[in-house]
Amino acid sequence: MIEEFLLSQHYDLMSSWYEERGIPPVSLNSLPRTGFIANRMAAGFLIQTNTDVCIFDYLASDPKAKQIERTRSVIEVVASLLSAGRQLGYKRVNILTGLSGVKAMAKRFGLRVSPRVVFMEGDL
Repeated sequence: MIEEFLLSQHYDLMSSWYEERGIPPVSLNSLPRTGFIANRMAAGFLIQTNTDVCIFDYLASDPKAKQIERTRSVIEVVASLLSAGRQLGYKRVNILTGLSGVKAMAKRFGLRVSPRVVFMEGDL
């Protein structure tokens, strides 16, 4: 079941997934307003831009969930984000993820995986 991600209902759950993986949770102020959670096993967010490109980020899944159920949930989240992006008028998407399952399913959604991505982050 896909739901809109609500901070008050879902943030602690998603944060626990990060913590279980030894990764600091995403801060509340970093999460975009548009996000989805599927089956309480996977979540992701759409970052809006002032271009024709939107960004999917903060894709996370429950490391304790069975692989097949987690994969299905990630697919539901990505499909919902793609639909939301289209509805908002975006023409392209960039996806930032460390989830191998998202990389593996890129072709299913007609997306390409860039072989030369370098991700950098830092405080401003």
